[in-house]
Amino acid sequence: MPSTQPNFILFITDQQRADHLGCYGHPVLKTRHIDGIAARGVAMDKFYVASPVCMPNRASLMTGRMPSAHGVRANGIPLSRASVTFVDLLAAAGYRTALVGKSHLQNFTGQGPVFSPPAAPEALRRPPAALAQALGHGLDGKDYEEENPSAWERGKRAIKVPFYGFQHVELVTGHGDQCSGDYLHWLRERHPGAERLLNSVSALSHDYVCPQAVRTALPEEAYPTNYIRERAVAYLKEVAGRDKEKPFFLMVSFPDPHHPFTPPGKYWDMYRPQDMPRPPAFMRADWRPSPFVERLLAARESGKANVKAQAAFAVSEREALEARALTCGMIGCIDDAIGAILAALDASGRREDTVLLFMSDHGDYLGECQAGEEPYAEFEGDRSDLSLGQADKDAIAAARKAGKPLVVVLLSGRPMVVTDELGLADAFVAAWLPGTEGAGVADVLFGDHKPSGKLPMSWPRSNAQIPVNVGDATYDPLYKYGYGLTY
Repeated sequence: MPSTQPNFILFITDQQRADHLGCYGHPVLKTRHIDGIAARGVAMDKFYVASPVCMPNRASLMTGRMPSAHGVRANGIPLSRASVTFVDLLAAAGYRTALVGKSHLQNFTGQGPVFSPPAAPEALRRPPAALAQALGHGLDGKDYEEENPSAWERGKRAIKVPFYGFQHVELVTGHGDQCSGDYLHWLRERHPGAERLLNSVSALSHDYVCPQAVRTALPEEAYPTNYIRERAVAYLKEVAGRDKEKPFFLMVSFPDPHHPFTPPGKYWDMYRPQDMPRPPAFMRADWRPSPFVERLLAARESGKANVKAQAAFAVSEREALEARALTCGMIGCIDDAIGAILAALDASGRREDTVLLFMSDHGDYLGECQAGEEPYAEFEGDRSDLSLGQADKDAIAAARKAGKPLVVVLLSGRPMVVTDELGLADAFVAAWLPGTEGAGVADVLFGDHKPSGKLPMSWPRSNAQIPVNVGDATYDPLYKYGYGLTY
Protein backbone atom coordinates (compact mmCIF):
# COMPACT_ATOMS: atom_id res chain seq x y z
CA MET A 1 0.00 0.00 0.00
CA PRO A 2 1.49 3.37 -1.01
CA SER A 3 2.44 5.78 1.78
CA THR A 4 0.03 8.58 2.59
CA GLN A 5 3.02 10.85 3.29
CA PRO A 6 4.37 12.72 0.24
CA ASN A 7 7.88 12.16 -1.03
CA PHE A 8 10.20 15.12 -1.65
CA ILE A 9 12.95 15.75 -4.18
CA LEU A 10 14.86 18.98 -3.66
CA PHE A 11 17.00 20.06 -6.60
CA ILE A 12 19.54 22.73 -5.62
CA THR A 13 22.19 24.44 -7.72
CA ASP A 14 25.21 26.45 -6.65
CA GLN A 15 25.44 30.20 -7.25
CA GLN A 16 22.71 30.53 -9.89
CA ARG A 17 21.04 33.85 -10.61
CA ALA A 18 17.27 33.96 -10.29
CA ASP A 19 16.96 35.38 -13.80
CA HIS A 20 18.93 32.52 -15.37
CA LEU A 21 16.00 30.20 -16.00
CA GLY A 22 13.49 30.08 -18.81
CA CYS A 23 10.58 30.24 -16.37
CA TYR A 24 11.99 33.45 -14.90
CA GLY A 25 12.19 35.17 -18.25
CA HIS A 26 15.68 34.51 -19.60
CA PRO A 27 15.37 35.30 -23.33
CA VAL A 28 17.83 32.67 -24.55
CA LEU A 29 18.41 29.95 -21.96
CA LYS A 30 16.22 26.86 -22.40
CA THR A 31 15.44 24.92 -19.21
CA ARG A 32 12.39 22.90 -20.19
CA HIS A 33 12.57 20.35 -17.36
CA ILE A 34 12.96 22.98 -14.64
CA ASP A 35 10.33 25.11 -16.34
CA GLY A 36 8.04 22.09 -16.27
CA ILE A 37 8.34 21.92 -12.49
CA ALA A 38 7.46 25.61 -12.28
CA ALA A 39 4.52 25.26 -14.68
CA ARG A 40 2.95 22.52 -12.55
CA GLY A 41 3.51 24.32 -9.27
CA VAL A 42 4.36 27.72 -7.80
CA ALA A 43 7.22 29.96 -8.97
CA MET A 44 8.35 32.29 -6.18
CA ASP A 45 9.16 35.83 -7.30
CA LYS A 46 10.41 37.06 -3.92
CA PHE A 47 12.45 34.24 -2.41
CA TYR A 48 15.08 35.71 -0.12
CA VAL A 49 18.39 34.19 0.89
CA ALA A 50 19.44 34.33 4.54
CA SER A 51 22.97 35.11 3.33
CA PRO A 52 24.30 35.41 -0.24
CA VAL A 53 27.25 33.13 0.61
CA CYS A 54 27.37 29.34 0.26
CA MET A 55 27.92 27.87 3.72
CA PRO A 56 25.82 30.33 5.75
CA ASN A 57 22.81 30.04 3.48
CA ARG A 58 23.02 26.27 3.14
CA ALA A 59 23.12 26.02 6.93
CA SER A 60 20.05 28.28 7.08
CA LEU A 61 18.25 26.04 4.61
CA MET A 62 19.00 22.99 6.72
CA THR A 63 18.15 24.50 10.10
CA GLY A 64 15.53 27.15 9.33
CA ARG A 65 17.62 29.62 11.33
CA MET A 66 19.56 32.77 10.52
CA PRO A 67 23.39 32.70 10.44
CA SER A 68 23.49 34.55 13.75
CA ALA A 69 21.57 31.65 15.30
CA HIS A 70 23.20 28.59 13.71
CA GLY A 71 26.67 30.15 13.88
CA VAL A 72 27.78 29.72 10.25
CA ARG A 73 28.36 33.42 9.60
CA ALA A 74 30.94 33.00 6.83
CA ASN A 75 32.46 30.35 4.61
CA GLY A 76 34.92 28.33 6.65
CA ILE A 77 32.70 27.76 9.69
CA PRO A 78 31.11 24.27 9.65
CA LEU A 79 27.57 23.72 10.86
CA SER A 80 27.57 22.20 14.33
CA ARG A 81 26.73 18.49 14.34
CA ALA A 82 24.50 19.28 17.32
CA SER A 83 22.19 21.30 15.04
CA VAL A 84 18.74 19.85 14.41
CA THR A 85 17.98 20.00 10.70
CA PHE A 86 14.72 19.55 8.85
CA VAL A 87 16.22 16.34 7.45
CA ASP A 88 16.59 15.05 11.03
CA LEU A 89 12.89 15.71 11.52
CA LEU A 90 11.94 13.93 8.30
CA ALA A 91 14.01 10.92 9.33
CA ALA A 92 12.31 10.89 12.73
CA ALA A 93 8.96 10.94 10.92
CA GLY A 94 9.84 7.73 9.08
CA TYR A 95 11.36 9.13 5.88
CA ARG A 96 14.32 7.64 4.09
CA THR A 97 16.67 10.55 3.59
CA ALA A 98 19.42 10.86 0.98
CA LEU A 99 21.86 13.43 -0.37
CA VAL A 100 23.41 13.04 -3.80
CA GLY A 101 25.85 15.80 -4.68
CA LYS A 102 27.11 18.85 -2.86
CA SER A 103 26.65 19.41 0.87
CA HIS A 104 29.05 22.24 1.83
CA LEU A 105 27.90 22.12 5.43
CA GLN A 106 31.55 21.58 6.31
CA ASN A 107 34.80 22.94 4.88
CA PHE A 108 35.78 21.26 1.63
CA THR A 109 38.92 23.17 0.64
CA GLY A 110 41.37 21.83 3.18
CA GLN A 111 42.74 25.37 3.55
CA GLY A 112 43.61 26.93 6.89
CA PRO A 113 42.33 30.25 8.25
CA VAL A 114 42.96 33.32 6.12
CA PHE A 115 42.55 35.80 8.98
CA SER A 116 44.02 35.82 12.46
CA PRO A 117 42.59 37.69 15.44
CA PRO A 118 44.20 41.07 16.13
CA ALA A 119 46.96 41.37 18.67
CA ALA A 120 45.94 42.13 22.24
CA PRO A 121 45.88 45.87 23.05
CA GLU A 122 48.86 47.18 24.93
CA ALA A 123 48.87 46.36 28.67
CA LEU A 124 46.23 43.67 28.13
CA ARG A 125 46.62 39.96 27.58
CA ARG A 126 44.50 37.33 25.93
CA PRO A 127 42.83 34.59 27.98
CA PRO A 128 43.93 30.97 27.63
CA ALA A 129 42.79 29.25 24.45
CA ALA A 130 40.11 27.26 26.29
CA LEU A 131 38.53 30.51 27.51
CA ALA A 132 39.16 32.72 24.47
CA GLN A 133 35.65 32.35 23.06
CA ALA A 134 32.31 33.22 24.60
CA LEU A 135 30.99 29.76 23.74
CA GLY A 136 32.97 26.55 23.32
CA HIS A 137 32.27 25.56 19.73
CA GLY A 138 34.01 22.20 19.32
CA LEU A 139 33.92 22.60 15.54
CA ASP A 140 36.98 20.49 14.90
CA GLY A 141 37.99 16.84 14.94
CA LYS A 142 36.98 13.97 12.68
CA ASP A 143 33.28 14.85 12.76
CA TYR A 144 34.15 18.02 10.85
CA GLU A 145 36.55 16.49 8.33
CA GLU A 146 33.93 14.60 6.32
CA GLU A 147 34.22 16.91 3.29
CA ASN A 148 37.96 17.55 3.42
CA PRO A 149 39.24 16.67 -0.09
CA SER A 150 42.61 15.45 1.16
CA ALA A 151 40.88 12.66 3.09
CA TRP A 152 39.10 11.48 -0.05
CA GLU A 153 42.29 11.66 -2.09
CA ARG A 154 43.97 9.47 0.56
CA GLY A 155 41.27 6.82 0.12
CA LYS A 156 38.29 7.85 2.26
CA ARG A 157 35.38 5.82 0.93
CA ALA A 158 32.21 7.03 2.62
CA ILE A 159 30.71 9.69 4.85
CA LYS A 160 29.74 8.62 8.33
CA VAL A 161 25.95 8.65 8.58
CA PRO A 162 23.66 10.01 9.76
CA PHE A 163 25.09 13.22 8.35
CA TYR A 164 22.94 16.15 9.43
CA GLY A 165 19.95 13.86 9.12
CA PHE A 166 20.91 12.19 5.84
CA GLN A 167 20.94 8.39 6.11
CA HIS A 168 22.48 7.95 2.66
CA VAL A 169 25.13 10.25 1.17
CA GLU A 170 26.95 10.21 -2.16
CA LEU A 171 29.12 13.30 -1.91
CA VAL A 172 30.55 15.77 -4.40
CA THR A 173 32.86 18.51 -3.13
CA GLY A 174 34.38 21.38 -5.08
CA HIS A 175 33.24 23.25 -8.19
CA GLY A 176 33.25 22.83 -11.95
CA ASP A 177 35.47 19.96 -13.01
CA GLN A 178 37.59 20.31 -9.85
CA CYS A 179 35.52 17.96 -7.70
CA SER A 180 36.21 15.25 -5.15
CA GLY A 181 34.33 13.10 -2.65
CA ASP A 182 32.50 9.97 -3.77
CA TYR A 183 32.66 11.42 -7.26
CA LEU A 184 36.45 11.01 -7.30
CA HIS A 185 36.23 7.26 -6.60
CA TRP A 186 33.47 6.86 -9.19
CA LEU A 187 35.63 8.68 -11.74
CA ARG A 188 38.60 6.42 -11.05
CA GLU A 189 36.50 3.27 -11.32
CA ARG A 190 34.21 4.18 -14.21
CA HIS A 191 36.60 6.31 -16.26
CA PRO A 192 40.18 5.12 -15.67
CA GLY A 193 42.70 7.77 -16.61
CA ALA A 194 40.16 10.60 -16.57
CA GLU A 195 41.51 11.91 -13.27
CA ARG A 196 44.51 13.37 -15.09
CA LEU A 197 42.09 15.66 -16.94
CA LEU A 198 41.08 17.39 -13.69
CA ASN A 199 43.45 20.32 -14.08
CA SER A 200 43.73 23.42 -16.24
CA VAL A 201 46.92 22.09 -17.88
CA SER A 202 44.85 19.41 -19.60
CA ALA A 203 42.12 21.85 -20.63
CA LEU A 204 41.22 22.32 -24.29
CA SER A 205 42.10 25.54 -26.08
CA HIS A 206 39.50 28.26 -26.61
CA ASP A 207 39.33 31.96 -27.51
CA TYR A 208 37.48 33.27 -24.46
CA VAL A 209 39.15 35.93 -22.32
CA CYS A 210 36.82 35.54 -19.33
CA PRO A 211 38.75 34.73 -16.12
CA GLN A 212 38.14 31.18 -14.91
CA ALA A 213 36.73 30.05 -18.26
CA VAL A 214 38.12 26.53 -18.64
CA ARG A 215 37.20 24.28 -21.54
CA THR A 216 37.41 21.03 -19.64
CA ALA A 217 38.85 17.96 -21.30
CA LEU A 218 36.50 15.78 -19.25
CA PRO A 219 33.87 14.17 -21.49
CA GLU A 220 30.23 14.82 -20.63
CA GLU A 221 29.74 11.32 -19.24
CA ALA A 222 32.59 11.83 -16.74
CA TYR A 223 31.57 15.32 -15.60
CA PRO A 224 30.32 15.77 -11.99
CA THR A 225 26.81 16.74 -13.12
CA ASN A 226 26.50 13.40 -14.90
CA TYR A 227 27.71 11.55 -11.79
CA ILE A 228 24.95 13.20 -9.77
CA ARG A 229 22.44 12.37 -12.49
CA GLU A 230 23.50 8.71 -12.56
CA ARG A 231 23.53 8.24 -8.79
CA ALA A 232 20.20 10.01 -8.24
CA VAL A 233 18.59 7.80 -10.90
CA ALA A 234 20.12 4.73 -9.23
CA TYR A 235 18.74 5.79 -5.84
CA LEU A 236 15.24 6.16 -7.26
CA LYS A 237 15.45 2.75 -8.91
CA GLU A 238 16.94 0.95 -5.92
CA VAL A 239 15.04 2.61 -3.08
CA ALA A 240 12.04 4.61 -4.23
CA GLY A 241 10.82 1.95 -6.60
CA ARG A 242 11.36 -0.95 -4.19
CA ASP A 243 9.44 0.00 -1.06
CA LYS A 244 6.47 2.20 -1.81
CA GLU A 245 5.13 2.06 1.73
CA LYS A 246 7.90 4.28 3.07
CA PRO A 247 8.27 7.92 1.97
CA PHE A 248 11.62 9.39 0.91
CA PHE A 249 13.39 12.73 0.83
CA LEU A 250 16.11 13.10 -1.79
CA MET A 251 18.32 16.19 -2.10
CA VAL A 252 19.97 16.40 -5.51
CA SER A 253 22.65 19.07 -5.17
CA PHE A 254 24.70 20.27 -8.16
CA PRO A 255 28.04 22.12 -7.70
CA ASP A 256 27.39 24.03 -10.96
CA PRO A 257 26.95 26.70 -12.31
CA HIS A 258 29.47 28.08 -9.81
CA HIS A 259 32.75 29.22 -11.36
CA PRO A 260 35.14 28.07 -12.74
CA PHE A 261 33.07 28.01 -15.92
CA THR A 262 33.59 24.48 -17.22
CA PRO A 263 30.58 23.28 -19.23
CA PRO A 264 31.62 19.94 -20.80
CA GLY A 265 31.35 18.78 -24.38
CA LYS A 266 28.48 20.22 -26.39
CA TYR A 267 27.48 22.49 -23.51
CA TRP A 268 30.60 24.64 -23.96
CA ASP A 269 29.33 26.39 -27.09
CA MET A 270 25.61 25.71 -26.64
CA TYR A 271 25.11 29.44 -26.03
CA ARG A 272 26.90 32.42 -27.59
CA PRO A 273 28.11 35.47 -25.66
CA GLN A 274 26.66 37.85 -28.24
CA ASP A 275 23.19 36.45 -27.57
CA MET A 276 23.31 37.11 -23.83
CA PRO A 277 21.43 40.03 -22.23
CA ARG A 278 23.82 42.90 -21.53
CA PRO A 279 24.19 43.93 -17.89
CA PRO A 280 22.63 47.40 -17.43
CA ALA A 281 25.86 48.81 -15.98
CA PHE A 282 27.43 48.53 -19.44
CA MET A 283 24.49 50.26 -21.18
CA ARG A 284 23.28 53.08 -18.92
CA ALA A 285 24.94 56.43 -19.41
CA ASP A 286 23.92 57.46 -15.90
CA TRP A 287 25.38 54.38 -14.16
CA ARG A 288 27.81 55.16 -11.37
CA PRO A 289 29.73 52.50 -9.43
CA SER A 290 29.37 52.18 -5.67
CA PRO A 291 32.50 52.81 -3.57
CA PHE A 292 33.05 49.07 -3.38
CA VAL A 293 32.83 48.60 -7.16
CA GLU A 294 35.10 51.62 -7.62
CA ARG A 295 37.74 49.75 -5.63
CA LEU A 296 37.20 46.62 -7.74
CA LEU A 297 37.60 48.64 -10.95
CA ALA A 298 40.75 50.33 -9.64
CA ALA A 299 42.26 47.00 -8.60
CA ARG A 300 41.56 45.47 -12.01
CA GLU A 301 42.95 48.49 -13.88
CA SER A 302 46.12 48.46 -11.79
CA GLY A 303 46.63 44.73 -12.33
CA LYS A 304 46.29 43.98 -8.61
CA ALA A 305 42.97 42.10 -8.82
CA ASN A 306 43.11 38.38 -8.13
CA VAL A 307 40.91 37.04 -10.92
CA LYS A 308 41.58 33.42 -9.93
CA ALA A 309 40.05 33.76 -6.46
CA GLN A 310 36.54 33.16 -5.16
CA ALA A 311 36.09 36.84 -4.23
CA ALA A 312 34.55 39.44 -6.53
CA PHE A 313 36.54 41.39 -9.11
CA ALA A 314 35.75 43.84 -11.89
CA VAL A 315 35.00 42.50 -15.37
CA SER A 316 34.69 43.94 -18.87
CA GLU A 317 31.50 43.63 -20.88
CA ARG A 318 33.05 40.92 -23.05
CA GLU A 319 34.09 38.94 -19.99
CA ALA A 320 30.61 39.29 -18.47
CA LEU A 321 28.87 38.06 -21.62
CA GLU A 322 31.25 35.12 -21.97
CA ALA A 323 30.69 34.16 -18.34
CA ARG A 324 26.93 34.33 -18.87
CA ALA A 325 27.08 32.14 -21.98
CA LEU A 326 29.18 29.50 -20.21
CA THR A 327 26.92 29.66 -17.17
CA CYS A 328 23.94 28.98 -19.43
CA GLY A 329 25.78 25.94 -20.80
CA MET A 330 26.31 24.59 -17.29
CA ILE A 331 22.65 25.18 -16.44
CA GLY A 332 21.63 23.42 -19.65
CA CYS A 333 23.66 20.40 -18.54
CA ILE A 334 21.90 20.48 -15.16
CA ASP A 335 18.48 20.73 -16.81
CA ASP A 336 19.19 17.62 -18.89
CA ALA A 337 20.24 15.78 -15.72
CA ILE A 338 17.02 16.80 -13.99
CA GLY A 339 15.08 15.51 -16.99
CA ALA A 340 16.70 12.08 -16.61
CA ILE A 341 16.00 12.03 -12.87
CA LEU A 342 12.35 12.94 -13.42
CA ALA A 343 12.09 10.14 -16.00
CA ALA A 344 13.40 7.71 -13.38
CA LEU A 345 10.84 9.05 -10.92
CA ASP A 346 8.10 8.41 -13.46
CA ALA A 347 9.38 4.88 -13.99
CA SER A 348 9.28 4.24 -10.24
CA GLY A 349 5.57 5.05 -10.15
CA ARG A 350 6.09 7.71 -7.44
CA ARG A 351 5.66 10.91 -9.47
CA GLU A 352 2.11 11.64 -8.35
CA ASP A 353 2.93 11.45 -4.64
CA THR A 354 6.23 13.37 -4.87
CA VAL A 355 6.72 17.08 -4.22
CA LEU A 356 9.40 18.60 -6.46
CA LEU A 357 11.37 21.69 -5.44
CA PHE A 358 14.05 23.65 -7.29
CA MET A 359 16.24 26.40 -5.85
CA SER A 360 19.78 27.75 -5.69
CA ASP A 361 21.85 28.56 -2.62
CA HIS A 362 22.39 32.17 -3.82
CA GLY A 363 23.02 34.22 -6.94
CA ASP A 364 25.98 35.56 -8.89
CA TYR A 365 27.13 38.94 -10.18
CA LEU A 366 27.87 37.82 -13.77
CA GLY A 367 28.66 41.40 -14.74
CA GLU A 368 26.04 43.08 -12.58
CA CYS A 369 27.54 46.47 -11.59
CA GLN A 370 30.55 45.47 -13.74
CA ALA A 371 31.54 42.86 -11.14
CA GLY A 372 32.07 39.14 -11.50
CA GLU A 373 31.88 36.03 -9.33
CA GLU A 374 30.22 35.31 -6.01
CA PRO A 375 28.26 38.22 -4.49
CA TYR A 376 28.37 39.31 -0.89
CA ALA A 377 25.86 42.11 -1.34
CA GLU A 378 22.26 42.60 -2.32
CA PHE A 379 21.67 42.62 -6.06
CA GLU A 380 18.96 41.34 -8.38
CA GLY A 381 20.77 38.04 -8.86
CA ASP A 382 20.03 37.25 -5.21
CA ARG A 383 16.71 39.07 -4.94
CA SER A 384 17.60 40.09 -1.43
CA ASP A 385 17.21 43.86 -1.10
CA LEU A 386 18.23 44.51 2.49
CA SER A 387 18.33 48.31 2.51
CA LEU A 388 15.88 50.46 4.44
CA GLY A 389 12.77 51.44 2.50
CA GLN A 390 12.19 55.05 1.53
CA ALA A 391 9.41 55.39 4.11
CA ASP A 392 11.87 54.40 6.85
CA LYS A 393 14.46 56.84 5.58
CA ASP A 394 11.87 59.65 5.50
CA ALA A 395 10.81 58.84 9.07
CA ILE A 396 14.42 59.05 10.27
CA ALA A 397 14.94 62.37 8.50
CA ALA A 398 11.68 63.80 9.90
CA ALA A 399 12.58 62.77 13.44
CA ARG A 400 16.00 64.33 13.20
CA LYS A 401 14.59 67.52 11.72
CA ALA A 402 12.12 67.81 14.60
CA GLY A 403 14.95 67.40 17.09
CA LYS A 404 13.51 64.22 18.58
CA PRO A 405 15.82 61.62 20.11
CA LEU A 406 15.98 58.65 17.79
CA VAL A 407 16.72 55.06 18.73
CA VAL A 408 16.93 52.44 15.97
CA VAL A 409 16.15 48.86 16.96
CA LEU A 410 17.32 46.20 14.52
CA LEU A 411 15.37 42.95 14.95
CA SER A 412 17.74 40.88 12.86
CA GLY A 413 20.97 38.97 12.91
CA ARG A 414 22.18 40.29 9.58
CA PRO A 415 24.86 42.96 9.78
CA MET A 416 24.31 43.82 6.12
CA VAL A 417 21.11 45.73 6.89
CA VAL A 418 23.08 48.51 8.59
CA THR A 419 22.87 51.48 6.22
CA ASP A 420 24.34 54.97 6.12
CA GLU A 421 21.10 56.45 7.44
CA LEU A 422 21.46 54.63 10.76
CA GLY A 423 24.49 56.77 11.51
CA LEU A 424 22.05 59.62 12.17
CA ALA A 425 20.49 57.80 15.13
CA ASP A 426 21.20 58.77 18.73
CA ALA A 427 21.36 55.08 19.67
CA PHE A 428 21.44 51.82 17.83
CA VAL A 429 20.21 48.57 19.40
CA ALA A 430 20.49 45.12 17.86
CA ALA A 431 17.93 42.68 19.26
CA TRP A 432 17.46 38.94 18.86
CA LEU A 433 14.41 36.94 19.87
CA PRO A 434 15.36 34.13 22.32
CA GLY A 435 15.75 30.81 20.55
CA THR A 436 15.61 32.30 17.08
CA GLU A 437 18.49 34.71 16.56
CA GLY A 438 21.30 33.34 18.66
CA ALA A 439 22.53 33.56 22.22
CA GLY A 440 23.36 37.26 22.27
CA VAL A 441 24.54 40.37 20.53
CA ALA A 442 28.22 39.62 21.20
CA ASP A 443 27.98 36.49 19.07
CA VAL A 444 27.31 38.60 15.99
CA LEU A 445 28.89 41.97 16.72
CA PHE A 446 32.21 40.65 17.91
CA GLY A 447 32.43 37.14 16.47
CA ASP A 448 33.21 34.64 19.21
CA HIS A 449 34.41 32.00 16.74
CA LYS A 450 37.48 32.40 14.60
CA PRO A 451 36.44 31.87 10.96
CA SER A 452 38.68 29.63 8.90
CA GLY A 453 37.37 30.87 5.56
CA LYS A 454 37.92 34.00 3.51
CA LEU A 455 35.72 36.57 5.26
CA PRO A 456 36.10 38.11 8.71
CA MET A 457 32.98 38.64 10.76
CA SER A 458 32.55 42.30 11.55
CA TRP A 459 29.90 44.99 11.40
CA PRO A 460 30.22 47.33 8.40
CA ARG A 461 29.47 51.00 8.61
CA SER A 462 27.39 51.00 5.43
CA ASN A 463 26.12 48.76 2.65
CA ALA A 464 28.68 50.39 0.36
CA GLN A 465 31.37 48.41 2.19
CA ILE A 466 29.84 45.06 1.27
CA PRO A 467 31.17 42.68 0.10
CA VAL A 468 34.35 42.66 2.17
CA ASN A 469 37.23 41.28 0.13
CA VAL A 470 40.26 39.50 1.49
CA GLY A 471 43.12 41.91 2.13
CA ASP A 472 41.04 45.06 1.53
CA ALA A 473 43.06 47.62 3.53
CA THR A 474 40.40 50.30 2.98
CA TYR A 475 37.72 48.41 4.92
CA ASP A 476 36.89 50.35 8.10
CA PRO A 477 34.27 48.39 10.07
CA LEU A 478 32.12 49.82 12.82
CA TYR A 479 33.20 46.91 15.01
CA LYS A 480 36.32 44.99 14.08
CA TYR A 481 36.65 41.26 14.29
CA GLY A 482 37.67 40.03 17.72
CA TYR A 483 36.85 37.64 20.54
CA GLY A 484 33.96 38.23 22.93
CA LEU A 485 33.34 41.59 24.57
CA THR A 486 36.80 43.03 24.05
CA TYR A 487 35.73 46.45 22.75
